[in-house]
Amino acid sequence: MARIKKLNVSKRGGVEPLINNYLRSTEIMRNLVIRYAVFVAGLYFLSLGVVCIVKSTLGTTPISSINYVLSLNTPLTLGTATFLLNMLLILGQFALIKGRSTRKDVVEILLQIPFSFAFGAFIDFNMWMCRGIEISNIGHKTKRAKWVMVGWNERLLVSVG
Repeated sequence: MARIKKLNVSKRGGVEPLINNYLRSTEIMRNLVIRYAVFVAGLYFLSLGVVCIVKSTLGTTPISSINYVLSLNTPLTLGTATFLLNMLLILGQFALIKGRSTRKDVVEILLQIPFSFAFGAFIDFNMWMCRGIEISNIGHKTKRAKWVMVGWNERLLVSVG
């Protein structure tokens, strides 16, 4: 027969502190789940932004440029290249904190791995969703001026071509 643990309700106000602790812990857990859900949604929209920039042929962000070039010149997809480069950056973080790391530092760095994987997967998913979108010959179809702006010693030089 299983033993049931009796609650000692005579000390420190009875059962109320136990209930309050339980309610507080469930509220903390709910807030944590909401924060992670918002973070993952943000990762998705960030990956959608990367894909829109790549598909618009306007270039890429500096952090995505290496990944994009790798995806063009190797059989890797943009998401896979992003994940692999993020893994190299994570290894670099370990090299930077070598000898001075705490357990918390290591856990925080290791938690980047699943989110880097999700980010790469979101990029590949959005590239697949936008696979039919191709922008080409925009410059030949529309008449547009080319503007070059260079800031130099509090002056703005503008050139129209």
